Amino acid sequence: MQSISKFEKQNETISVNVLGYKERCGVYPLRISDYDRQNEVNMLLIAQGENQHYCLIKNMSGLLNMQATKHEHKRFYCLRCLNGFDSIDSLNKNKEYCQKHNPVKVDLPPKGTKIEFRNYDRSMRVPFVIYADFEAFTELLDTCQPNPDHSCVNQYQRHTPCSFCYCIKSIDDSIYPPLLRSQSD
Repeated sequence: MQSISKFEKQNETISVNVLGYKERCGVYPLRISDYDRQNEVNMLLIAQGENQHYCLIKNMSGLLNMQATKHEHKRFYCLRCLNGFDSIDSLNKNKEYCQKHNPVKVDLPPKGTKIEFRNYDRSMRVPFVIYADFEAFTELLDTCQPNPDHSCVNQYQRHTPCSFCYCIKSIDDSIYPPLLRSQSD
């Protein structure tokens, strides 16, 4: 990896990213360049025992879509977190955040694995629990047609608050009377 850093210093228009691959966890970031240059080269390092092979990644969306989604449309991927986005604008917003952090890939436990809390002696009882509910009227909205080239939320309802209620329960099992408020109050 040191030779890649040396290569980047000698070639000021090229940035090199290296991703790794393991059968159990899929593709993950190994080395992501700190430079945002006009020519970006993405490599995949495949290690088999002591042998290592670098492959050029021509289509990042094609490679990462296999492990991220069942949809076949093009997605834009952040190489630091390997999250996929439907638009380049969404990717750029994510990059502002991700550039402050080290590259990482979320590795979840295998399906069916159970995780349970065992350190009950380290837990604390809370003195109060609050149960709350909020109600609203829905009004239909007239909206324009969404643009299929952009990600959007189709707003079709407006929620107008009309009432809420909450109930406080204490540690000694006493229940405080619920507080009800409506729009007419």
